[in-house]
Amino acid sequence: MKIIKPTSMVALPIIVEGTIYSDILRDFKLSQTWLEEQLSNQGVNELKNVFFASINRDLELHVSLKDEHNVIIPQIKH
Repeated sequence: MKIIKPTSMVALPIIVEGTIYSDILRDFKLSQTWLEEQLSNQGVNELKNVFFASINRDLELHVSLKDEHNVIIPQIKH
């Protein structure tokens, strides 16, 4: 029997509406240069275009852009 133990892959916000959360970068021991390289690898060249980006403990970066089509973005209070 193959039993797979579930793991928690909580993703934390690293960019919200173009603003980098420096505390999260520091907690992950990452630099802004690293983040910019990762964004560039995903075709994102300007922070102002990022609506929301999150990172998990495996350093997987998920990025949602402001200009995604057919998506209505409600105001986020932070």
